[in-house]
Amino acid sequence: MKAARVLPSGAGTPLVPPLVQSVAFDYGSMDEQDAIFANEKPGWVYGRYGTPTTAALEVALAELDEVEDAVCFVSGMAAIATLFGVTVAAGGRIVAQEDTYGATRAMLERFAVDQRSLVHVGRRADHPADLGMEIREGLAQHLHVAGRRP
Repeated sequence: MKAARVLPSGAGTPLVPPLVQSVAFDYGSMDEQDAIFANEKPGWVYGRYGTPTTAALEVALAELDEVEDAVCFVSGMAAIATLFGVTVAAGGRIVAQEDTYGATRAMLERFAVDQRSLVHVGRRADHPADLGMEIREGLAQHLHVAGRRP
């Protein structure tokens, strides 16, 4: 239904921006959509890559925190993957509890192998002091070391 895609304009400006709940956006041509996918033109192509609502939230959070930018994610796994990637790229180590969520554990294992990063998985992550002891004493499981030392 194309008629329901656009709301009629009114005489006032809303105090709160409207929520865009769509995850797909139509541009009428594949060339235009391809240009947006390639970041040659501004726009939205799919909710996983951002929406006007997410962009407005990022601007509001950056303003609130008085920082240049803020980043929001549409899923917890996207946030976790970004956190792991930034941590590993900066040469940091990742410490996780042994019984972490299955998809997170699989991602940790991929980071350990593919990124040649140091990942610790401890049995006692619910008690930070005990986990620290496990790491110091070599009791935490190293998923992959690949030439790096703790």
